[in-house]
Amino acid sequence: MVVLICATTTYAQPATQPRPPISDWLQYVPADAQLYVEFRNLTRIREQLRELKIWTAVKTLSERAEPTPASQAWQKQQQILGMSQEDAVTQVLGFRTAVIARDPWGWKQGLVMAQLPPRTVGELLRKWKARAVARRGMVQEYALGIDQAIRLARRGHLLLFGPAQAPDPLWDETVALLAGEPGVALSELDEVGGLLARVPRSCDGLIVVNRPAAGPGTALPETPVTLIAAMRFEKTRLEIDAYWPGGGPASATAAHHSLLERLPPDALICWSGAFDGGAWLQSVETGPAGAFWRKGLALARILPGGPTLDEPSLARLGPEVVVALHREPGAPDAGYQAPVLSLFVDAREPPHAADEVGRLISLLAMYINTQLVRSGSGVSPIQIEQTEIGDATIHRLPLGEAMAAYTSCPFLKRLELVWTQTGEHLVVSTSQSLVRAFVAPPATAPATRPAATRPSRDLFPPRDARAPAQWMYVRGGAIARMLQTWLDYARKSAPDALKPEWWTQRRRARARESERMGLTVRSIEQDGPAAEVLEVEADSPAAGVLVPGDIIVAVEDRGLSADGPARQVADAFRNRVSDDSFTVDFLRAGRRLRQVIAIDAVSPRPQVAFNPVSAIRPLISVGRRIALVTASMEPAQDATHARVTIRWQPPEPERPRPAPGR
Repeated sequence: MVVLICATTTYAQPATQPRPPISDWLQYVPADAQLYVEFRNLTRIREQLRELKIWTAVKTLSERAEPTPASQAWQKQQQILGMSQEDAVTQVLGFRTAVIARDPWGWKQGLVMAQLPPRTVGELLRKWKARAVARRGMVQEYALGIDQAIRLARRGHLLLFGPAQAPDPLWDETVALLAGEPGVALSELDEVGGLLARVPRSCDGLIVVNRPAAGPGTALPETPVTLIAAMRFEKTRLEIDAYWPGGGPASATAAHHSLLERLPPDALICWSGAFDGGAWLQSVETGPAGAFWRKGLALARILPGGPTLDEPSLARLGPEVVVALHREPGAPDAGYQAPVLSLFVDAREPPHAADEVGRLISLLAMYINTQLVRSGSGVSPIQIEQTEIGDATIHRLPLGEAMAAYTSCPFLKRLELVWTQTGEHLVVSTSQSLVRAFVAPPATAPATRPAATRPSRDLFPPRDARAPAQWMYVRGGAIARMLQTWLDYARKSAPDALKPEWWTQRRRARARESERMGLTVRSIEQDGPAAEVLEVEADSPAAGVLVPGDIIVAVEDRGLSADGPARQVADAFRNRVSDDSFTVDFLRAGRRLRQVIAIDAVSPRPQVAFNPVSAIRPLISVGRRIALVTASMEPAQDATHARVTIRWQPPEPERPRPAPGR
């Protein structure tokens, strides 16, 4: 468990002390640790984030979060050490600290390393009621607190904290390396050491992830994952440089990103990169992606009206592709903004590529129409429409009414699939207006727009150097505003959806849909609407309670009506009040009986209901503070380098308060 360390004294690094390389602590990290995260001068970073109102937003979200075993353990550790979280950052973790974990997803079960001035350590040990328990060379081990729930290892002014649980191989291996005993450190691994040589000597943070390949009976990835990232915190932005093995000839992956200049300028998220369909297919020749593609080709060939797809079809795509997320008004007078997903791709034979996309979408329309007939929704079949703009033919498949009826989700009423071919480009989007904007006459191109309406130069890769192979930008504030319109709309139209219990009930209802009562019944008339039991499956919860020939006349204390009694039995089973019982009234041999059918839980493991509202709110809080995120990726001969830059939204100036008496 990660321990929050607390103290009451402040300190600063002497100005004359040279700053050690960022990777020097890795000599104390065991080679089988899969995650290492280090921060330097966390106090300064916190103050910068406070000025930008980001620290407050993150802290507020943390306080709103529902208590978990991990958070409750943190609170207990704070009580043992007698300090608050803020004091922990300021006094103990604020100078230099790191987290070491054996599993990247289980970092809260890891160890914490912190550096303090020597004069401070003794004071803290007394405050924490530390009791010496063992000595290993240069390292003294202690137990902290009255119940000794935390243990500490000290080497000079370097401290290591961990939970007092035994055995803990990660603790023992880390203490051994601190003590100078033989062992293999993370920095000694070839795959880690080679990447560390690329990291700048001085930075504010370091992340090392090193996951080995999967072994028999493990849940590890099929291929090893090694990544090193260096972080630099500045007043107005955060820069992250990440490196991982593998790459290729840079000249083979360069991209000009010319499509970016043609996009509508209000994209929320945009990714642009080099793409060669033929090369990609060769690279996945033996993998699951290649097998999936070939199975798709085989299926398309046997379907009636299917496209004449073949492997060269994918090879016609490239050399560049752009995926973008825009927004547009939702339903009339609804007040929310709807997301628009679009694909823009270079095509070596644009007309042929557009025809193949059209055939694929025709298959989709056939499938949807079939499902509409089966569901009995009464919605008219969907058909592909065409319009002409200049030399471009825009194809449109209106999916909204059909999808809204089939899914009972009115938000989908405006959904559509639109595609066209213009020049050397293939465009596929969920918005006809966006496609029209893309194929508009050149007079509306970005270069001819008024300066106030042109997209910021920050949205594009730098022109003074070779363009990166991949480029991406995210406009955090704009995304936050779109998400806020969703919450505002839900607050007006469906306020219950903002409550956690509504999502819990929805999760229970969906779980019920997967349950089977294991009965075959038919609607009959038996002195009123009823359902006759025709068959009871052996694993049915009703086995031993109902038998063929029983006549069900009521379920859950409600009689059956003439509108489909058999269906009412199934609906009542799914919508029952209790998870573990279902009440049935039935006739057998002329007698009316009532039985409570015991139902086993769908799963012995409790399921956590996904609540989109709880996921959206943190995104809004943090997104409001982010002006722009840009990311670039540059493969080299033996490694790939990616740079992520987060530009913070400047804080709004505080409004002057009126003078007293006015």
